[in-house]
Amino acid sequence: MKVLQFVTRLDLGGAQEICLDQCRALLARGHEVHLLTGTSGELIADARQIAGLVLHAWPEWDREVRPLADLRCATRLARLLREERFELLHTHSSKAGLVGRMVAWLTGTPRFVIHHVHGWSFNRAQPRWLRGGYVLLERLAARRGFILLSCSRATSQEGLQYGIGRREDHRVVVNGIERSENLRQRDRNAIRRRLGLSRRDLLFLQLGNLKPQKDPEMFARAAVIVGSRLRRARFWIAGDGPLRSEAVRIADAGGLGGRFRVLGWRRDVGDLLAAADSVVLTSRFEGLPIAILRAMAAGVPSVA
Repeated sequence: MKVLQFVTRLDLGGAQEICLDQCRALLARGHEVHLLTGTSGELIADARQIAGLVLHAWPEWDREVRPLADLRCATRLARLLREERFELLHTHSSKAGLVGRMVAWLTGTPRFVIHHVHGWSFNRAQPRWLRGGYVLLERLAARRGFILLSCSRATSQEGLQYGIGRREDHRVVVNGIERSENLRQRDRNAIRRRLGLSRRDLLFLQLGNLKPQKDPEMFARAAVIVGSRLRRARFWIAGDGPLRSEAVRIADAGGLGGRFRVLGWRRDVGDLLAAADSVVLTSRFEGLPIAILRAMAAGVPSVA
């Protein structure tokens, strides 16, 4: 089978990791796999290292809505679908999901289309008019016979409540993690010494992109409250994003100083979890967050 996986960009996040895992799994089963994405993101190097994967990295394709550039990309995608004659299009993330499905519908190819719903393009934090617009787009993109593959039952049910797709086109495959890596025993004391933590320090850890969905400002405000009462508490964020400076500003204004740290994107998440006393997730909305699954596997209490 010839498959095109399509994700908006390869940030270091759950949806993107699942997309790459699916590419590897399909290749291992002997399928021809192509991946379409933008050129930015921390996981683009990982994609380039997957043996046998045909990577289509388009610099003009990005998360932000840019009508002219997006129209050019849609036209280019239509041409790619016709020329390569894929049997299956599998989209991930909101923008790629909407554009990919609409182009597949207009061109009539490929025969099979799956949109992986890691989370809907709309949420209750949006203004009502904007949320309504995204709901309408999701309804238009959910063509008859296009599969909506949700990461949780609640995500699927939310789509049905908003009239997105037919019930018979909905499927649920819950997110998963690599158990052996996340369950591996680690030397907590040695890791904490390497990270500069004392035995008395209490580490509250957040994992993820510093964007509005994850609400890192709430994490920073909570850190100020807790930190004022618990001097041995430390607050770290493993991730990066547009709200980094605002989260740091809130923490600095609250007097946390060096007790609040944004570590940037990290690949040693297993070690960070071994060092942590609690994982904190302040997201406004989620599908099924990989961060919580990893915390559960590592035996770290979560506040979400």
